[in-house]
Amino acid sequence: NFCPLWPWDKLYKRQFLLDNDLKYSSDRIVEASEDLIFVGESLSVAQRIVVIEDEFIVHKYHSASLEANRNIYSSSVALKELKNFLEQKNLYKKFEQSFINFVIDYYLWDLSVAKGNKKGKLLSEIKKGIKYFKIYDFPEEYFYDKSLYKKSKFKFSNIIKKIFIFVKRLMLFLKNI
Repeated sequence: NFCPLWPWDKLYKRQFLLDNDLKYSSDRIVEASEDLIFVGESLSVAQRIVVIEDEFIVHKYHSASLEANRNIYSSSVALKELKNFLEQKNLYKKFEQSFINFVIDYYLWDLSVAKGNKKGKLLSEIKKGIKYFKIYDFPEEYFYDKSLYKKSKFKFSNIIKKIFIFVKRLMLFLKNI
């Protein structure tokens, strides 16, 4: 988890992409998350990575971007596709801890940029992803950032729904006194 899985701050040697049959495909069903797959695949098979600390670009986010308007299923589909790639290359065990930590971080980010009625549907999809990846089968020590782990347990559990129901009942009770 040393860098984000977006492509705009990375350079690749053409021969590396050819040798590893890596393609940035826009025909994937994941729409705006295909970069996650490409960068995740490329980082996992790279024998050498060079990091340059200088800033060469500025990433601006705007409400009309693909990130803000993408399909709610694209994240889970992209994460599953990346996991399948790692398994096919026999790399999943090597990267499992980083992958699981990335899933938590990515789902929290995804939820933070979701707008309006998409948020509830996305939360439902994320909960399915949490079960699929068996995120909470891992002990808390498995997670690099304990606060993200705890935040995800709170956001992705049913506790919010239970609190909402409790407050609603309490308000109704107080109204009737």
